[in-house]
Amino acid sequence: MRWGLALANHLTYASGPWGEVGFDLEELRAELGLSYRQGPLEASLGWPFSLYYGGFLDYLLDPLHAALGLPRNKVQGQVLLFARRGEEEHRWEGATWGPRDPYLRLDLYLGEGRLFGGLALPLGSPQRFLGSGGFRVQLGAGWRWEGGEVLGGVVWPLGDQPGLAPFPYGPAASALLRLEGVGVPGLGLEVQGFWGPLRDAGPFTQGFALRFRYGGWAFAEDLSQGLPDVVFSWGRVTSCEP
Repeated sequence: MRWGLALANHLTYASGPWGEVGFDLEELRAELGLSYRQGPLEASLGWPFSLYYGGFLDYLLDPLHAALGLPRNKVQGQVLLFARRGEEEHRWEGATWGPRDPYLRLDLYLGEGRLFGGLALPLGSPQRFLGSGGFRVQLGAGWRWEGGEVLGGVVWPLGDQPGLAPFPYGPAASALLRLEGVGVPGLGLEVQGFWGPLRDAGPFTQGFALRFRYGGWAFAEDLSQGLPDVVFSWGRVTSCEP
């Protein structure tokens, strides 16, 4: 069994011929998971839950973004998320919470390598920014060595999905490099890059992030507009074996 908590701040804005998107919200996410391993196979189920609200970290990040010339959300007030594409426009106002899309996953361990596949179930509400609105299939592979690991994968939506309307979800790809014992014993560094799932959304269609881990704690900082500005997280795994 595993569980985790994360606090993420989204504070960014971008516009262009493709449209306009602004985030000014915080997310408190909890995730519960179950897994069972037998030999080289491991099956798991994960179900995240999210609360979106105005938050408090933006009082610190907004002046910092202004001083450094970084993107800021120009649609302030109670508007947590603003998206416009052509004449179509959507705004999310006020707090929202609920279950997100749960997912099933199967990992096959082959020595230092592994293959994995997953299926996300459309149980979260896309109208409340909690789900994609359709099934999604994930396929990927990884390789581990002493002191590090690399993972890569793709996610393919089955059918049309509203996603962040009016910007629908499409295929996505991501890669992650994990290094352990970076400078300080027990300190891990992760570099993640992604493309998608948002389509035709300017700088929000790809990005990079850095994540530092120490024990069960982690801190992530985005290097683009497509990810949350900062994420503080904590996770724990417990065994149910006798």
